[in-house]
Amino acid sequence: MPVILETHQFEPWLTGRAGVELLKPAANGVLQSWPVSKRVNSSRASDDDATLIDRVLTDPNTAEPSGLFAS
Repeated sequence: MPVILETHQFEPWLTGRAGVELLKPAANGVLQSWPVSKRVNSSRASDDDATLIDRVLTDPNTAEPSGLFAS
């Protein structure tokens, strides 16, 4: 689980005045997720291909990508 520091926590964290007490899971609603193309895992995918993180439609019955993109 990623740790997301809030603005008021930056300075204490960066100066070393705060420690592991700040390392808590991100609050609900802070992070977003959506299904993306399986191409994101390909070593052949171009580093500058912004479409890799585009949302893909999923089959509501399986939660699998609907086949819009090739694997």
